[in-house]
Amino acid sequence: MKSLIVRAALVGLPVWLSAILSGADYRSTYVAAARYESGGDVLPLRQIEQWVSQSPGNEALRIETENGLVELLRGDATFEARRFACQQLAVIGREACVPALAALLDSSETVGIACLALAGNPSPRASAVLRRRLERASGLDQAQIAHALGVRQDGRAVAALSRLTRSGTPAVAEAAVIALGQIGTGPAQETLAGLRREAPRRCTGPWPTPRCRWRTDCLPAATGGRPPASTPNSWPQVNPTTFVGERWAACCDWTPTAVRSGCCGS
Repeated sequence: MKSLIVRAALVGLPVWLSAILSGADYRSTYVAAARYESGGDVLPLRQIEQWVSQSPGNEALRIETENGLVELLRGDATFEARRFACQQLAVIGREACVPALAALLDSSETVGIACLALAGNPSPRASAVLRRRLERASGLDQAQIAHALGVRQDGRAVAALSRLTRSGTPAVAEAAVIALGQIGTGPAQETLAGLRREAPRRCTGPWPTPRCRWRTDCLPAATGGRPPASTPNSWPQVNPTTFVGERWAACCDWTPTAVRSGCCGS
């Protein structure tokens, strides 16, 4: 340990990195992190966060940290520890962590945290495991996986997501439609256009495009037709998932529930 610190000092490396290279402090930090529960000692987590923040520009450190986080997922770590690991892998994870994250997709308890880490993973394998699991999942698990595929803008998931827009579970159907809007390819847009043609039109204005603003004199029928307030952000929110600031893209274009409510725009 002493010789490693000396060598690190000679080449200008920080002392905390020499501790990682030695393996001793590195291992003990992850052992302690694996036992973490809410309200417990956060020092091991802060140390790992420091390694994550130092990873850009230091590939050796990134690999070491990714491997340590993967071990948290594979071992008997607490749920809080695995959630923490997924949060960090969402930042530095690459292909090496995909198999461990894929295993988490098989449990409703951990599918959400796995999707968090996989959504931004640059490896094409992340998209592949999400597509495979999408076909086998159900309910809210399926909705979360659909969301991750949308974030990844995975064009190869369009066919499966298009089928899910017909799901009898509203959360799944809405997640699939939103994902198709995020993907935005020709086939995805065709599916969305078909959904709009099928929806009853209760307003006289034209249907909005994904980036339009709503007319100030038009509200979803579900609000009871109350006059709008001065700003779109203070309008009655029938379904919180359909409102995104002044861009109401998720309403008529993306969300079947809101479409059926009778939205219109200009």
